[in-house]
Amino acid sequence: MYKINKAAKELIEIKPTTFKEIEALERQDIQQWIKSEAENGILDEPLLIIQEEFSDWNKSEERLDLLALDKEKRLVIIENKRDDSGKNVTLQSIKYASYCATIKTSDIIQIYQEYLNKNEANNDNVLTTFDNF
Repeated sequence: MYKINKAAKELIEIKPTTFKEIEALERQDIQQWIKSEAENGILDEPLLIIQEEFSDWNKSEERLDLLALDKEKRLVIIENKRDDSGKNVTLQSIKYASYCATIKTSDIIQIYQEYLNKNEANNDNVLTTFDNF
């Protein structure tokens, strides 16, 4: 990866690093970066975050990091990993997808309204937000 110095018309190589090396934490750093830049396409496409630390499934204490909608109003599950923690991420993703497969449109509206109530000052009309996204 390179940084462009337009004035000097040169490329400056940026050395690869890891989240662990820069002491970035999953929830406090990575999740917050994604959350704050999701609508700007930090994950390659604009996403509307509708809930964080989502765990509204029956009899499970598991929680996924971020739940979002893409431009086609499809659910997107975001699970952050700072490094190779040894967990089987593929199975975790499949499990979360199966949990979310039963979520209905009315549930999504309620989930997002709860998120807005907790995080946003102007939270009166969740449907307006969906229409504008």
